[in-house]
Order: sequence, then C-alpha cells, then structure tokens
Amino acid sequence: MDVYGWAQAFFRIEDPKTSEKVFYVVFRKLEEVESIASTIRCQSWSAAFYAIKVSSVLDIVGIWEYSKHIYMLRKHPGLVILSNEEKEQGHFDEDEGIYGL
Repeated sequence: MDVYGWAQAFFRIEDPKTSEKVFYVVFRKLEEVESIASTIRCQSWSAAFYAIKVSSVLDIVGIWEYSKHIYMLRKHPGLVILSNEEKEQGHFDEDEGIYGL
C-alpha cells in the first residue's frame, strides 16, 4: 500500500561507528486515502509526524487541496522523455546534504 505525505523537514544522521550517513524525511501522512477513477484523494493530514529514509521515497508528486479534499496530481507523461537538465533537476551535494542547481 502506498503512503502519501507532505514533507515537513529533511535531516541526516551519521552512525558514529560506521560513519554512514543516512538521510530522513519527516512528513505528515494523508489519511482516509481513496482512489476514484484513477484519481487519488483523501480527507485530511495526520496530526502525527512520521519519519522514513529518503531512499524509501518512490516519487515526488504535487498536492492540491480543494473543496474539503486533498488530491495527488499526476505527472505529465511527457516528462519521461526529458533529460535531467531539461527537467531542471539539481544535483545532490553529499557534503551539504542538499540539492542544488
């Protein structure tokens, strides 16, 4: 089952024994998720905060709140033919733990 959420913060934890850096995202989960005619919508955000490894995030989607519902926006199918430069996606700076252009 997919989990949809609203990212609130990102942080990095370094294991003192192995020096491995693990990146996490803190998010509020969407509750009462339903799929109607291949449209995903829900009623509300969770009051609780959750954290997962950034590597567990499958994709970034748009969110639109309208008329007492929250909708997940689909990506345009033409995005798959674009290169990263054309998508204007930045690179990840390991030292800083941030994305840049």
